[in-house]
Amino acid sequence: MIFQYSWQAVLAKKKTQTRRIVTAKDTAVYAHDNHQEIEAVVSNGRTKWKVGQTYAVQKGRAKPKIARIRITRIRSEPVSEISSADAKAEGWDTKQGFFDSWQEINGKNSLNRQVWALNFELVEPTK
Repeated sequence: MIFQYSWQAVLAKKKTQTRRIVTAKDTAVYAHDNHQEIEAVVSNGRTKWKVGQTYAVQKGRAKPKIARIRITRIRSEPVSEISSADAKAEGWDTKQGFFDSWQEINGKNSLNRQVWALNFELVEPTK
């Protein structure tokens, strides 16, 4: 996963959550025993993210891996519904700080976009 703007916070364990914009091709796969719990996101028949799987942390496209994270939870919501606790898990002190950064990266009218909120843990920092 690319963390172009926040890889330092991931390595410092200050960022344990990330939001990715839901695309028209994305589909949530729900747990068999709990139809409200998302266990994976599939796009074009390919698994993008799955709870329990590990993913490389990269500073940008085609950049080398600097760590690995494990997805621990997936949910979907509009960006504007982020809680204060989730803003902190995103690496920000306040919701407004998160919103300012989000809009700088994704555009002024992006707060109502539907996103995948991915919780993760750092499992392998690369030395």
